[in-house]
Amino acid sequence: MRNDRGQGTVEYLAVVLLVALVLGGGATAAAATGAGADIATAVPREVIRALCIVRGGDCYRDRAPCDVASRSKSTSWAVAVAVIKFGHDKTVTVTERSDGTFAVTLDTAPVGGVETSTGARAKVSLGKRSFSAGADISAGMTVAYAHGKTWIVRSKAAAVQLAAAIRDDAPLPPADIDGHDVNVKTSAGASAGGVANVSAGLHAALGGGVQTDRKSGSTTYFFTVGMAGEAAATVEGADATASVSGSAGGQFALTIGPDGRWLDLAMVSTGELAARADLPPQVAPIAGALDVPTRGGRRWVVESHLDLTEAGNLAAARNLLARLEDPLHPQRIPGAVAALSRRMDDNAVVDARTYAVDEETRGAEGHAGVELQLGGKFEKSTENTRLVAASTRGIDGQWRVRNECLREART
Repeated sequence: MRNDRGQGTVEYLAVVLLVALVLGGGATAAAATGAGADIATAVPREVIRALCIVRGGDCYRDRAPCDVASRSKSTSWAVAVAVIKFGHDKTVTVTERSDGTFAVTLDTAPVGGVETSTGARAKVSLGKRSFSAGADISAGMTVAYAHGKTWIVRSKAAAVQLAAAIRDDAPLPPADIDGHDVNVKTSAGASAGGVANVSAGLHAALGGGVQTDRKSGSTTYFFTVGMAGEAAATVEGADATASVSGSAGGQFALTIGPDGRWLDLAMVSTGELAARADLPPQVAPIAGALDVPTRGGRRWVVESHLDLTEAGNLAAARNLLARLEDPLHPQRIPGAVAALSRRMDDNAVVDARTYAVDEETRGAEGHAGVELQLGGKFEKSTENTRLVAASTRGIDGQWRVRNECLREART
């Protein structure tokens, strides 16, 4: 008995090849018009997609829905006694996607570590503004073991209902995606408060974990690195504040199917730059003319996916793993990295997106002591993002603007 799926893909390939042959002779003339140009690029793209379908690859990655908007609510508390610090973080994120579905994600993470500080300091955050007093220098390292769950629902009403159930600690349905990760974070900072308030900080993070897609049965193993920094200044009596923050990070992820096949290698790069100035109210009418940023920042995301069902891509990925598992010949690793990087540069489907970011934080934190340091914090944060730019390099290597995603983001 023939396999229906195999027969369908072969028939699809035959139809696409037939269309390519029919249109091939008139492609030059057709390209003279906009519609003809679309056809000329669509035909080879669909041929490549058909070949991908035949080998059982991820052939619609360049059509995957975009995240067009999100709203995250986080609660974080921590207590520090001497050099020991412990606490808990909880974040609920509702993400609207361009296909009309919504992703609801719950991340919970107990946190523990060590922190040392010199001085005393108190800080109160009221939305977009904060007030601090005292002076300190601090450094520390924390470890968080996070549990993440994601549900995919088909309406905003269902997303709101699920988020409310999470908030109320009500029973939850089984998650579509379930995972765990460990994150190690180091930080250092300094602050001084009074008539002039100045603060600065630097953070580095390293982590890794695993996610399981309950629907497809695939498992994704990932490794993350990140850096972040911020600086802020206020002058009491001048009724003006300014702040700037930035971050950059990367994630490397390998997805393996339920049958053990390597399916996808992903590289995700993210960065964020936020600058804000609260001007004195008397100059508010001319803020635009002063060209001073008074809103939230921008976050960019570049996500590359290499299809490992293609033999050359798989060979490059496996070769790198073999070199990493061979500690006696470390000189072979750079060549394997370069070969896989070329594959990623030439063959990966790439999504590039930019989001407008707006964040508010409310809460308080502080610490004091000489021989015995005591401190704590409690904060609630809300972050909203909205897609402002999106492009995809498709399966054929051609870039196109994701107008369908941008239309959803504007509605």
